[in-house]
Amino acid sequence: MDPAKEKPSAMAASDPIPEKHANANAIEQNSIHPQPTSDPLDPLNWSRLQKHTILGIVMFKYFLFTYLTTTTVPSFPALQAQFAISYSEVNWTVAIPALGLALGPLFWSGLSDIYGRRIVFIVGTLIALASTIGAAAAHSYDGYMAARFFQGFGVSPGSSVGMAVVNDLFFDYERGRKLGLWVLAIDAGLLVGPIFGGFLNLVSAAWINWFNAILFGALLLFELFLMPETLYPRAAMLKRMPAASTTTSTADIEQPPSTPSSPEKVDIPRTKSLPFLNIRPLPSLPYTPIYTVPLRVLALFKTPTIPLAVLGYSFLWYWWVLSIITVIPSAYPGYSPLIQGLLFVGLLLGTVLSEAFASGSVSDVLVTKLARRNGGVRVAEMRIWGAYPAIGLTAALGDNLDVANGAVPWKSASSSSASASRDRTTGWLGRLRFSCSDMQSQPESKSATP
Repeated sequence: MDPAKEKPSAMAASDPIPEKHANANAIEQNSIHPQPTSDPLDPLNWSRLQKHTILGIVMFKYFLFTYLTTTTVPSFPALQAQFAISYSEVNWTVAIPALGLALGPLFWSGLSDIYGRRIVFIVGTLIALASTIGAAAAHSYDGYMAARFFQGFGVSPGSSVGMAVVNDLFFDYERGRKLGLWVLAIDAGLLVGPIFGGFLNLVSAAWINWFNAILFGALLLFELFLMPETLYPRAAMLKRMPAASTTTSTADIEQPPSTPSSPEKVDIPRTKSLPFLNIRPLPSLPYTPIYTVPLRVLALFKTPTIPLAVLGYSFLWYWWVLSIITVIPSAYPGYSPLIQGLLFVGLLLGTVLSEAFASGSVSDVLVTKLARRNGGVRVAEMRIWGAYPAIGLTAALGDNLDVANGAVPWKSASSSSASASRDRTTGWLGRLRFSCSDMQSQPESKSATP
Protein backbone atom coordinates (compact mmCIF):
# COMPACT_ATOMS: atom_id res chain seq x y z
CA MET A 1 0.00 0.00 0.00
CA ASP A 2 1.20 3.52 -0.76
CA PRO A 3 2.64 5.04 2.46
CA ALA A 4 1.61 8.54 1.33
CA LYS A 5 -2.04 7.49 1.42
CA GLU A 6 -1.66 6.18 4.96
CA LYS A 7 -0.08 9.32 6.36
CA PRO A 8 -3.23 11.38 7.09
CA SER A 9 -5.04 8.52 8.80
CA ALA A 10 -1.97 7.58 10.83
CA MET A 11 -1.58 11.14 12.01
CA ALA A 12 -5.24 11.39 12.89
CA ALA A 13 -5.07 8.20 14.91
CA SER A 14 -1.97 9.18 16.87
CA ASP A 15 -2.90 12.73 17.83
CA PRO A 16 -6.11 14.50 18.88
CA ILE A 17 -5.26 17.84 17.27
CA PRO A 18 -6.90 17.23 13.86
CA GLU A 19 -10.35 16.91 15.44
CA LYS A 20 -9.76 19.76 17.85
CA HIS A 21 -8.26 22.35 15.55
CA ALA A 22 -9.81 21.13 12.29
CA ASN A 23 -7.38 22.21 9.62
CA ALA A 24 -6.09 19.31 7.57
CA ASN A 25 -4.02 21.47 5.26
CA ALA A 26 -1.98 22.96 8.08
CA ILE A 27 -1.55 19.54 9.66
CA GLU A 28 -0.43 17.85 6.48
CA GLN A 29 2.16 20.55 5.94
CA ASN A 30 3.38 20.31 9.57
CA SER A 31 2.96 24.07 9.82
CA ILE A 32 0.70 24.70 12.81
CA HIS A 33 1.69 27.96 14.44
CA PRO A 34 1.78 28.92 17.25
CA GLN A 35 2.90 25.53 18.50
CA PRO A 36 0.09 24.23 20.77
CA THR A 37 0.71 22.45 24.07
CA SER A 38 -1.29 19.84 25.94
CA ASP A 39 -1.96 22.39 28.71
CA PRO A 40 -5.66 23.09 29.35
CA LEU A 41 -4.64 26.63 30.35
CA ASP A 42 -3.23 27.26 26.88
CA PRO A 43 -5.63 29.69 25.12
CA LEU A 44 -5.25 27.66 21.92
CA ASN A 45 -6.90 24.72 23.73
CA TRP A 46 -9.90 26.62 25.08
CA SER A 47 -13.37 25.86 23.82
CA ARG A 48 -14.70 27.46 20.67
CA LEU A 49 -17.38 29.21 22.73
CA GLN A 50 -14.89 30.79 25.10
CA LYS A 51 -12.55 31.87 22.32
CA HIS A 52 -15.33 33.59 20.42
CA THR A 53 -16.73 35.16 23.58
CA ILE A 54 -13.34 36.80 24.15
CA LEU A 55 -13.19 37.76 20.47
CA GLY A 56 -16.60 39.40 20.87
CA ILE A 57 -15.33 41.44 23.84
CA VAL A 58 -12.29 42.55 21.83
CA MET A 59 -14.55 43.51 18.93
CA PHE A 60 -16.86 45.45 21.26
CA LYS A 61 -13.93 47.51 22.54
CA TYR A 62 -12.62 48.08 19.02
CA PHE A 63 -16.13 49.11 17.95
CA LEU A 64 -16.14 51.78 20.66
CA PHE A 65 -12.67 52.82 19.45
CA THR A 66 -14.24 54.78 16.58
CA TYR A 67 -17.85 54.92 17.74
CA LEU A 68 -17.04 57.45 20.45
CA THR A 69 -15.28 59.76 17.98
CA THR A 70 -18.21 60.08 15.56
CA THR A 71 -21.33 59.61 17.67
CA THR A 72 -21.21 63.26 18.79
CA VAL A 73 -21.21 64.66 15.22
CA PRO A 74 -25.03 65.04 14.96
CA SER A 75 -24.90 67.15 18.14
CA PHE A 76 -22.43 69.68 16.66
CA PRO A 77 -25.03 72.51 16.53
CA ALA A 78 -26.03 71.83 20.13
CA LEU A 79 -22.39 71.77 21.25
CA GLN A 80 -21.77 75.06 19.45
CA ALA A 81 -24.64 76.64 21.31
CA GLN A 82 -23.70 75.09 24.66
CA PHE A 83 -20.04 76.15 24.63
CA ALA A 84 -20.39 79.23 22.38
CA ILE A 85 -17.77 77.98 19.90
CA SER A 86 -17.28 78.09 16.15
CA TYR A 87 -17.72 75.18 13.72
CA SER A 88 -13.94 74.81 13.47
CA GLU A 89 -13.70 74.47 17.25
CA VAL A 90 -16.48 71.91 17.43
CA ASN A 91 -14.65 69.89 14.77
CA TRP A 92 -11.78 69.53 17.23
CA THR A 93 -14.06 67.47 19.45
CA VAL A 94 -13.57 64.67 16.90
CA ALA A 95 -9.86 65.28 16.34
CA ILE A 96 -8.89 65.28 20.04
CA PRO A 97 -10.18 61.76 20.86
CA ALA A 98 -8.54 60.58 17.63
CA LEU A 99 -5.26 61.93 19.03
CA GLY A 100 -5.79 59.81 22.13
CA LEU A 101 -6.49 56.80 19.92
CA ALA A 102 -3.19 57.39 18.11
CA LEU A 103 -0.97 57.91 21.16
CA GLY A 104 -2.54 55.30 23.43
CA PRO A 105 -1.23 52.13 21.74
CA LEU A 106 2.36 53.36 22.15
CA PHE A 107 1.77 53.31 25.91
CA TRP A 108 -0.50 50.29 26.34
CA SER A 109 1.34 47.83 24.07
CA GLY A 110 4.44 47.66 26.24
CA LEU A 111 2.38 47.27 29.41
CA SER A 112 0.37 44.41 27.90
CA ASP A 113 3.55 42.46 27.15
CA ILE A 114 4.62 42.78 30.79
CA TYR A 115 1.43 42.71 32.87
CA GLY A 116 -0.86 40.93 30.44
CA ARG A 117 -3.74 41.79 28.14
CA ARG A 118 -6.56 41.59 30.67
CA ILE A 119 -5.41 44.21 33.17
CA VAL A 120 -4.59 46.65 30.35
CA PHE A 121 -8.09 46.19 28.92
CA ILE A 122 -9.68 46.75 32.33
CA VAL A 123 -7.64 49.83 33.25
CA GLY A 124 -8.19 51.35 29.82
CA THR A 125 -11.95 50.83 30.08
CA LEU A 126 -12.01 52.41 33.55
CA ILE A 127 -10.25 55.50 32.15
CA ALA A 128 -12.66 55.64 29.21
CA LEU A 129 -15.69 55.22 31.51
CA ALA A 130 -14.58 57.96 33.92
CA SER A 131 -13.74 60.39 31.11
CA THR A 132 -17.04 59.68 29.35
CA ILE A 133 -18.93 60.61 32.51
CA GLY A 134 -16.80 63.75 32.65
CA ALA A 135 -17.67 64.61 29.04
CA ALA A 136 -21.38 64.16 29.72
CA ALA A 137 -21.24 66.44 32.76
CA ALA A 138 -18.77 69.01 31.35
CA HIS A 139 -19.74 72.69 31.64
CA SER A 140 -16.80 74.17 29.74
CA TYR A 141 -15.20 73.59 26.38
CA ASP A 142 -11.76 72.96 27.93
CA GLY A 143 -13.12 70.32 30.30
CA TYR A 144 -15.06 68.65 27.51
CA MET A 145 -11.96 68.49 25.31
CA ALA A 146 -9.83 67.01 28.11
CA ALA A 147 -12.46 64.34 28.70
CA ARG A 148 -12.64 63.57 24.99
CA PHE A 149 -8.87 63.01 24.83
CA PHE A 150 -8.93 60.50 27.68
CA GLN A 151 -11.92 58.77 26.13
CA GLY A 152 -9.74 57.97 23.13
CA PHE A 153 -6.71 57.15 25.26
CA GLY A 154 -8.69 54.74 27.44
CA VAL A 155 -10.30 52.80 24.61
CA SER A 156 -7.11 52.67 22.49
CA PRO A 157 -5.99 49.21 23.77
CA GLY A 158 -8.69 47.84 21.50
CA SER A 159 -6.31 48.27 18.56
CA SER A 160 -2.81 46.92 19.22
CA VAL A 161 -3.63 44.94 22.37
CA GLY A 162 -6.84 43.69 20.79
CA MET A 163 -4.92 42.27 17.85
CA ALA A 164 -2.51 40.62 20.28
CA VAL A 165 -5.45 38.91 21.99
CA VAL A 166 -6.66 37.55 18.64
CA ASN A 167 -3.16 36.20 17.97
CA ASP A 168 -3.11 34.59 21.44
CA LEU A 169 -6.36 32.72 20.79
CA PHE A 170 -6.15 31.51 17.20
CA PHE A 171 -3.75 29.71 14.89
CA ASP A 172 -2.30 31.53 11.93
CA TYR A 173 -4.59 29.73 9.47
CA GLU A 174 -7.63 31.07 11.39
CA ARG A 175 -6.51 34.67 11.80
CA GLY A 176 -7.67 36.02 8.45
CA ARG A 177 -11.33 35.43 9.28
CA LYS A 178 -11.00 36.51 12.92
CA LEU A 179 -9.08 39.67 12.10
CA GLY A 180 -11.65 40.38 9.39
CA LEU A 181 -14.32 40.42 12.11
CA TRP A 182 -12.05 42.54 14.30
CA VAL A 183 -11.62 45.11 11.51
CA LEU A 184 -15.37 45.01 10.89
CA ALA A 185 -15.82 46.27 14.45
CA ILE A 186 -13.78 49.44 13.94
CA ASP A 187 -15.34 50.10 10.54
CA ALA A 188 -18.85 49.64 11.89
CA GLY A 189 -18.17 51.84 14.90
CA LEU A 190 -17.11 54.71 12.67
CA LEU A 191 -20.42 54.59 10.79
CA VAL A 192 -22.83 53.47 13.52
CA GLY A 193 -21.65 56.39 15.66
CA PRO A 194 -23.46 59.18 13.77
CA ILE A 195 -26.54 56.99 13.25
CA PHE A 196 -26.97 56.35 16.99
CA GLY A 197 -25.90 59.91 17.79
CA GLY A 198 -28.75 61.24 15.66
CA PHE A 199 -31.29 59.25 17.67
CA LEU A 200 -29.76 60.10 21.06
CA ASN A 201 -29.58 63.78 20.21
CA LEU A 202 -33.39 63.77 20.21
CA VAL A 203 -33.05 63.57 24.00
CA SER A 204 -30.04 65.86 24.43
CA ALA A 205 -26.42 66.23 23.37
CA ALA A 206 -25.30 65.14 26.84
CA TRP A 207 -27.23 61.89 26.52
CA ILE A 208 -24.93 60.82 23.71
CA ASN A 209 -22.09 60.57 26.23
CA TRP A 210 -24.30 59.15 28.96
CA PHE A 211 -25.16 56.33 26.58
CA ASN A 212 -21.42 55.90 25.87
CA ALA A 213 -20.90 55.55 29.62
CA ILE A 214 -23.49 52.76 29.71
CA LEU A 215 -21.64 50.97 26.90
CA PHE A 216 -18.29 51.29 28.68
CA GLY A 217 -19.87 50.02 31.90
CA ALA A 218 -21.17 46.94 30.10
CA LEU A 219 -17.75 46.42 28.50
CA LEU A 220 -16.08 46.62 31.91
CA LEU A 221 -18.35 43.89 33.29
CA PHE A 222 -17.61 41.66 30.29
CA GLU A 223 -13.86 42.14 30.75
CA LEU A 224 -14.00 41.43 34.49
CA PHE A 225 -16.07 38.26 34.35
CA LEU A 226 -15.77 36.79 30.84
CA MET A 227 -12.24 37.63 29.72
CA PRO A 228 -9.36 35.67 31.30
CA GLU A 229 -5.73 36.49 30.63
CA THR A 230 -4.65 35.30 27.17
CA LEU A 231 -0.92 36.06 27.20
CA TYR A 232 0.65 32.62 27.57
CA PRO A 233 4.32 31.79 28.38
CA ARG A 234 4.52 29.46 25.41
CA ALA A 235 8.30 29.17 25.12
CA ALA A 236 8.67 28.33 28.82
CA MET A 237 5.81 25.83 28.76
CA LEU A 238 7.11 24.05 25.67
CA LYS A 239 10.35 23.39 27.55
CA ARG A 240 8.51 21.73 30.43
CA MET A 241 5.68 19.77 28.87
CA PRO A 242 4.87 17.94 25.61
CA ALA A 243 3.62 19.85 22.63
CA ALA A 244 0.21 18.88 21.27
CA SER A 245 1.41 18.68 17.69
CA THR A 246 1.00 16.44 14.70
CA THR A 247 4.51 17.11 13.49
CA THR A 248 6.70 14.05 13.23
CA SER A 249 9.94 15.27 11.70
CA THR A 250 9.81 19.07 11.72
CA ALA A 251 9.72 20.88 15.06
CA ASP A 252 8.37 24.35 15.56
CA ILE A 253 10.94 27.02 16.30
CA GLU A 254 9.19 27.68 19.63
CA GLN A 255 9.71 24.08 20.77
CA PRO A 256 13.22 23.44 22.13
CA PRO A 257 14.25 19.91 23.13
CA SER A 258 13.11 19.19 26.66
CA THR A 259 12.02 16.58 29.17
CA PRO A 260 8.23 16.80 29.19
CA SER A 261 6.12 16.89 32.34
CA SER A 262 2.37 17.06 33.01
CA PRO A 263 0.57 20.41 33.19
CA GLU A 264 -0.24 19.84 36.87
CA LYS A 265 3.45 19.72 37.76
CA VAL A 266 4.30 23.03 36.10
CA ASP A 267 4.29 25.78 38.74
CA ILE A 268 4.13 28.79 36.40
CA PRO A 269 1.06 30.97 37.11
CA ARG A 270 -0.62 31.57 33.76
CA THR A 271 -3.89 32.64 32.12
CA LYS A 272 -6.81 31.35 34.24
CA SER A 273 -4.60 30.51 37.26
CA LEU A 274 -3.57 34.16 37.73
CA PRO A 275 -5.20 36.39 40.39
CA PHE A 276 -8.50 38.01 39.50
CA LEU A 277 -6.76 41.39 39.14
CA ASN A 278 -3.12 40.73 38.44
CA ILE A 279 -0.93 43.81 38.92
CA ARG A 280 2.44 42.05 38.83
CA PRO A 281 4.56 41.26 35.79
CA LEU A 282 3.63 37.88 34.35
CA PRO A 283 6.24 35.21 35.13
CA SER A 284 8.37 33.37 32.57
CA LEU A 285 7.99 36.06 29.93
CA PRO A 286 10.84 38.06 28.39
CA TYR A 287 11.02 41.51 29.94
CA THR A 288 10.69 44.41 27.53
CA PRO A 289 11.24 47.97 28.84
CA ILE A 290 8.17 50.11 28.17
CA TYR A 291 10.18 52.98 26.74
CA THR A 292 11.42 50.77 23.89
CA VAL A 293 7.94 50.40 22.37
CA PRO A 294 7.82 53.86 20.71
CA LEU A 295 11.40 53.35 19.54
CA ARG A 296 10.50 50.03 17.93
CA VAL A 297 7.49 51.63 16.24
CA LEU A 298 9.67 54.38 14.79
CA ALA A 299 12.23 51.81 13.65
CA LEU A 300 9.52 50.05 11.63
CA PHE A 301 9.21 53.10 9.41
CA LYS A 302 12.65 52.35 8.00
CA THR A 303 10.90 49.72 5.89
CA PRO A 304 8.91 51.40 3.07
CA THR A 305 6.04 48.93 3.29
CA ILE A 306 5.14 50.07 6.80
CA PRO A 307 4.52 53.78 6.12
CA LEU A 308 2.76 52.89 2.87
CA ALA A 309 0.34 50.58 4.68
CA VAL A 310 -0.22 53.01 7.56
CA LEU A 311 -0.73 56.05 5.36
CA GLY A 312 -2.91 54.08 2.97
CA TYR A 313 -5.28 52.93 5.71
CA SER A 314 -5.22 56.22 7.61
CA PHE A 315 -5.88 58.53 4.68
CA LEU A 316 -7.74 56.37 2.19
CA TRP A 317 -10.23 55.03 4.72
CA TYR A 318 -10.23 56.67 8.15
CA TRP A 319 -9.57 60.25 7.00
CA TRP A 320 -11.87 59.90 4.01
CA VAL A 321 -14.84 58.74 6.09
CA LEU A 322 -14.20 61.29 8.85
CA SER A 323 -13.96 64.06 6.27
CA ILE A 324 -17.49 63.17 5.19
CA ILE A 325 -18.89 62.72 8.69
CA THR A 326 -17.67 66.00 10.12
CA VAL A 327 -19.08 68.21 7.32
CA ILE A 328 -22.54 66.63 7.26
CA PRO A 329 -24.06 69.03 9.85
CA SER A 330 -22.95 72.01 7.73
CA ALA A 331 -23.67 70.43 4.34
CA TYR A 332 -27.27 69.70 5.39
CA PRO A 333 -28.18 72.37 7.94
CA GLY A 334 -31.84 72.02 7.00
CA TYR A 335 -31.97 68.34 7.99
CA SER A 336 -32.46 67.21 11.55
CA PRO A 337 -29.56 65.39 13.30
CA LEU A 338 -31.60 62.20 13.05
CA ILE A 339 -31.78 62.37 9.25
CA GLN A 340 -28.13 63.38 9.03
CA GLY A 341 -27.15 60.23 10.91
CA LEU A 342 -29.26 58.03 8.66
CA LEU A 343 -27.25 59.21 5.63
CA PHE A 344 -24.56 56.70 6.66
CA VAL A 345 -26.71 53.58 6.49
CA GLY A 346 -25.51 52.84 2.95
CA LEU A 347 -21.84 53.05 3.90
CA LEU A 348 -22.50 50.83 6.92
CA LEU A 349 -24.24 48.13 4.87
CA GLY A 350 -21.45 48.09 2.30
CA THR A 351 -18.83 47.83 5.04
CA VAL A 352 -20.60 44.97 6.82
CA LEU A 353 -21.13 42.98 3.64
CA SER A 354 -17.58 43.43 2.42
CA GLU A 355 -15.91 42.59 5.73
CA ALA A 356 -18.19 39.65 6.49
CA PHE A 357 -18.17 37.96 3.08
CA ALA A 358 -15.23 39.26 1.06
CA SER A 359 -12.44 39.91 3.53
CA GLY A 360 -11.27 37.49 6.21
CA SER A 361 -12.68 34.22 4.86
CA VAL A 362 -11.59 34.95 1.31
CA SER A 363 -8.16 35.94 2.60
CA ASP A 364 -7.76 32.62 4.44
CA VAL A 365 -8.73 30.63 1.33
CA LEU A 366 -6.37 32.68 -0.80
CA VAL A 367 -3.41 32.15 1.55
CA THR A 368 -4.11 28.41 1.76
CA LYS A 369 -4.00 28.06 -2.02
CA LEU A 370 -0.89 30.21 -2.40
CA ALA A 371 0.85 28.29 0.39
CA ARG A 372 0.36 25.03 -1.50
CA ARG A 373 2.22 26.53 -4.46
CA ASN A 374 4.94 27.73 -2.08
CA GLY A 375 5.80 24.33 -0.61
CA GLY A 376 3.41 24.70 2.31
CA VAL A 377 5.05 27.90 3.58
CA ARG A 378 2.68 30.73 4.50
CA VAL A 379 3.87 34.30 3.96
CA ALA A 380 2.00 37.31 5.30
CA GLU A 381 2.33 39.17 2.01
CA MET A 382 0.11 36.57 0.35
CA ARG A 383 -2.92 38.36 1.80
CA ILE A 384 -2.11 41.51 -0.17
CA TRP A 385 -3.38 39.89 -3.39
CA GLY A 386 -6.91 40.06 -2.03
CA ALA A 387 -6.71 43.85 -1.80
CA TYR A 388 -6.07 44.51 -5.48
CA PRO A 389 -9.61 43.77 -6.74
CA ALA A 390 -11.07 46.00 -4.01
CA ILE A 391 -8.70 48.85 -4.89
CA GLY A 392 -9.54 48.57 -8.58
CA LEU A 393 -13.28 48.37 -7.94
CA THR A 394 -13.23 51.39 -5.64
CA ALA A 395 -11.19 53.47 -8.06
CA ALA A 396 -13.23 52.49 -11.13
CA LEU A 397 -16.77 52.52 -9.77
CA GLY A 398 -16.89 54.36 -6.48
CA ASP A 399 -16.82 57.93 -7.74
CA ASN A 400 -18.92 57.32 -10.86
CA LEU A 401 -21.64 55.50 -8.95
CA ASP A 402 -21.80 58.22 -6.31
CA VAL A 403 -22.19 60.96 -8.89
CA ALA A 404 -24.74 59.01 -10.95
CA ASN A 405 -26.93 57.99 -8.03
CA GLY A 406 -26.57 61.06 -5.85
CA ALA A 407 -25.02 59.02 -3.06
CA VAL A 408 -22.48 61.67 -2.14
CA PRO A 409 -24.11 63.56 0.76
CA TRP A 410 -23.27 67.06 -0.47
CA LYS A 411 -23.65 66.47 -4.21
CA SER A 412 -26.71 68.66 -4.47
CA ALA A 413 -26.01 70.99 -1.56
CA SER A 414 -25.55 74.04 -3.81
CA SER A 415 -26.44 72.94 -7.31
CA SER A 416 -27.12 76.51 -8.39
CA SER A 417 -23.46 77.40 -8.09
CA ALA A 418 -21.39 77.14 -11.25
CA SER A 419 -18.28 76.37 -9.23
CA ALA A 420 -20.09 73.48 -7.61
CA SER A 421 -20.89 71.99 -11.00
CA ARG A 422 -17.28 72.37 -12.09
CA ASP A 423 -15.91 70.80 -8.90
CA ARG A 424 -18.28 67.86 -9.06
CA THR A 425 -16.67 66.82 -12.32
CA THR A 426 -13.20 66.62 -10.74
CA GLY A 427 -13.90 63.66 -8.48
CA TRP A 428 -14.48 63.26 -4.75
CA LEU A 429 -11.55 65.51 -3.81
CA GLY A 430 -13.17 68.33 -5.73
CA ARG A 431 -16.50 67.74 -4.02
CA LEU A 432 -14.81 67.70 -0.63
CA ARG A 433 -13.03 70.96 -1.41
CA PHE A 434 -16.27 72.56 -2.53
CA SER A 435 -18.16 71.33 0.51
CA CYS A 436 -15.57 72.67 2.92
CA SER A 437 -15.52 76.08 1.23
CA ASP A 438 -19.30 76.17 1.25
CA MET A 439 -19.28 75.28 4.94
CA GLN A 440 -16.88 78.10 5.78
CA SER A 441 -19.01 80.64 3.86
CA GLN A 442 -22.09 79.93 5.98
CA PRO A 443 -22.86 82.35 8.81
CA GLU A 444 -22.02 81.10 12.28
CA SER A 445 -25.58 81.72 13.43
CA LYS A 446 -26.88 79.34 10.80
CA SER A 447 -24.42 76.62 11.79
CA ALA A 448 -25.31 77.00 15.42
CA THR A 449 -29.02 76.55 14.87
CA PRO A 450 -30.14 73.12 16.18
